[in-house]
Amino acid sequence: MRSVTEDRLRQVLLAVAGAMCLGTIAELGLTEHTGEPLQWAPIVLSGLGLVTVVAFWLSPASATAWALRLSMALLVAGAVIGVLAHISGNREFVLETRPQADFLSSIWLSLRRGAPALAPGILAVTASLAVAATYRHPALTDRRA
Repeated sequence: MRSVTEDRLRQVLLAVAGAMCLGTIAELGLTEHTGEPLQWAPIVLSGLGLVTVVAFWLSPASATAWALRLSMALLVAGAVIGVLAHISGNREFVLETRPQADFLSSIWLSLRRGAPALAPGILAVTASLAVAATYRHPALTDRRA
């Protein structure tokens, strides 16, 4: 028997994940996060995330659930790559401006200055919410039980 509470929670999780995808696209557009090809990755990934969230919302079937999960795995990968790219870029700048900095100091400064090191993590948070909406979803349960 399906729970109304579970259905509502799934809808809220999907709505928040979709809003986060839209918000990420808007923020990156407003901050002109488009200078290099790699900077387009979170915009494209957020667009893909939004499309699959909407597809699953409109047609909560096994195929759309797996498409959603796959696209969210790509968002997590993008988050990891983004964090590393931000830290790497920041560290390059630190080493140019403070060539005498030791390794730990350069990492510390890389986390505190320049591009926000953990900002790409929003993609992983978005993915977590969307995947949570598919947890024990009726479209994915074994119909033989």
